[in-house]
Amino acid sequence: MDENVKKKQPNKPFKQTKQLLKLALNDGWTQIDIGKECRVSQPVISHWKTGIALAKEHQIQTLLEQYGHILRRKTFKVYWVVDGNTQENSYVKVEGKVIFSYSLRKIEYSKPGAPVVKIIVHHQGNDKFRLVSQSRSKNGNNENLHCMDEEAKWISSIKDQYTLSGLINLIDIMPKDDSFIFLPDAKALPFLIRKALLNHGFSVEDVVDYPASW
Repeated sequence: MDENVKKKQPNKPFKQTKQLLKLALNDGWTQIDIGKECRVSQPVISHWKTGIALAKEHQIQTLLEQYGHILRRKTFKVYWVVDGNTQENSYVKVEGKVIFSYSLRKIEYSKPGAPVVKIIVHHQGNDKFRLVSQSRSKNGNNENLHCMDEEAKWISSIKDQYTLSGLINLIDIMPKDDSFIFLPDAKALPFLIRKALLNHGFSVEDVVDYPASW
């Protein structure tokens, strides 16, 4: 290969190597197939698969062309925002993997009703998280908007970025807020966010750890 062409190739590590390989493997590729396409050995593919090492962008260009759009779709969401004062609509794209999503419901006649509030948390890297609080969108008659697309049924409030500890502190006080007082399962939010964080590999200081012996 010409030396000038080599220099022009993207040579930075691809941070989502593991996720990209998972998409290919789930689509029927084998590690041998990927190794041949990327021109690397099977042990290198194994390290990419387990997250030990990251591929360079030029090595996985074929996979990016085939599956990159799926990764991009999974790492951002678009939200509908309505200004509380002017009632003007705006639309916001929030990047980062969704690590937490929970719908809170009112209790109607001793049975859970339809969800009325949704809490979503994006991890945006470097110990930064963004929380989105959603309420049901209304039509002209002040009734819940019905739409085939579930995400169009919600009006969103996009919060500032928080550190991990700031995010936990914010969610810890939510059950005491007036807007959550009639939502009984709001009391579970402090537990649920800690569970979600641990499941995604984050360390939570105030969780007591009883490790296994193996």
